[in-house]
Amino acid sequence: VYETIEDLDRRQALPVRLHVTQTVTSEGDVDTAVSTLSQLNRRFGTPHFRVSTLKIVGDGVIENRQAALIQPYLQAAGSHGRLAISTESAVKLLKQCHSAGFDVHYHTIGDASLRQILDALTTARQQGAEPKVTLAHVQIANDADQQRLARLKPLISSTGIWCIRFAAVEEAIGSERYKKMFRFGRLQRDHGLNVALGSDWPATSASGTLGVEPMLNVQAAILRQPPPPLLEAMKGALGPGASESLPPMEDAFTLEGALEAYTLAGARQLGIDSITGSIREGKRADLCVFDQDFTAIPTDHIYSTRCLLTLMDGVARHDARTAT
Repeated sequence: VYETIEDLDRRQALPVRLHVTQTVTSEGDVDTAVSTLSQLNRRFGTPHFRVSTLKIVGDGVIENRQAALIQPYLQAAGSHGRLAISTESAVKLLKQCHSAGFDVHYHTIGDASLRQILDALTTARQQGAEPKVTLAHVQIANDADQQRLARLKPLISSTGIWCIRFAAVEEAIGSERYKKMFRFGRLQRDHGLNVALGSDWPATSASGTLGVEPMLNVQAAILRQPPPPLLEAMKGALGPGASESLPPMEDAFTLEGALEAYTLAGARQLGIDSITGSIREGKRADLCVFDQDFTAIPTDHIYSTRCLLTLMDGVARHDARTAT
């Protein structure tokens, strides 16, 4: 597959900037993960394709009760989920990636996995390493660890359409933790954290292909409620009160913050913000043209905007200007 991607890029037929990962899902992956990534990094790489990130899947998801929680699930009672690797192994991987010059991407859904990676990052820094760590999802954060996020300032990557009500999740973890989910707005505005938004598709497959729609995700991140197409697609799956906003609204994105999360923040995460992510003299002409001005329309209509033109390196990769 990687050879095919490289061939596409050499023929100027790769329409995206693509960064892929080597994945750790269990203790059995730990010893060889960074050496395997090093081999892939040496073997593959073109101007728009890079293999330089280690992804650690720290836990599972709430829906299958595999997200790791500090306090047990309410349903099924007594279960805590599980961590994929030990904290000692996480520290080892962070230090190895720092030495090798690789980024780390850590999947955290439950508050116990968030605590693990913050502990590991703290230890790695105390031992002289400064790994570049992106925390993916960050669904539940204990109050103390929310404050640690503000201090430690890892990068964060999450998904706008996840910032909505889902009754089955509240039933599983209870209302107290339910109100401590996806708390990004104040981290971005008040503490300067780099928070990027993306689709996480196909993990959002319950919504069909809507999960890949940037403006639908932008609106959901601002209002913390599902835009009409998402509400219709999910129908009764979200449960009672689905059209109401997910608390706390203090952690909703602003329009400016959500747009940054979908542009410059992602470029920073990938380490390519010197060439893309914003419109500046000297940067590549990577940009999108929409049919409406986001600042001039009601927030609850953002989802209806259409992308008319997408450029990468100044080349049109999507052009709907003449579509009817």
